[in-house]
Amino acid sequence: MYVYRNRLVFIAHPRTASRSVAKALPGAVLWGTHHEVNVVKAQNILDNGGTVVSTVRNMYDVLVSWFHRAHRSDPPTNFVQVEKFSNWLDKVLEGGHQYLDQDPYHFGYDASNFVIPYEQIDDMFGELCRLEDIDVAKLPNIGASIRYRDYRRYYTDTTRQMVEDRWGREQEQLGYSF
Repeated sequence: MYVYRNRLVFIAHPRTASRSVAKALPGAVLWGTHHEVNVVKAQNILDNGGTVVSTVRNMYDVLVSWFHRAHRSDPPTNFVQVEKFSNWLDKVLEGGHQYLDQDPYHFGYDASNFVIPYEQIDDMFGELCRLEDIDVAKLPNIGASIRYRDYRRYYTDTTRQMVEDRWGREQEQLGYSF
């Protein structure tokens, strides 16, 4: 969680451009760790008329992004990648992952009064900067995974159901679907 000018809290979620947003807030102070929420501090900012910002992303897309981050040296996507993704997803969900084990994945978004969907990150971050009088020319691109194709192509009926079983309620709350 980051605090900016003591009037804005940014709650960072993995694979949602959180490093880019944090970097773009000049002088933002890290409270705790990057992917942690200090609920008392966030509520205090809200109570004093401030803004609590959270970025969110479709979990189907988040998982494909994690997959590509883990397989950066692999060749471009093809049918073999779909099988590889299926095996990877099964192992990750079975064995746990420090971020994917969080419930909900987008912790703290429900306490946010400014939610930025990943799919609209540039426009919504620009809007946030205008509202908060933050002078940022452009959101930097930090740590983005390579986008080979639409995330839907990675999923089989089985892997789609695995994601639905684990994050279906959260997806619905955020307005996401497959």
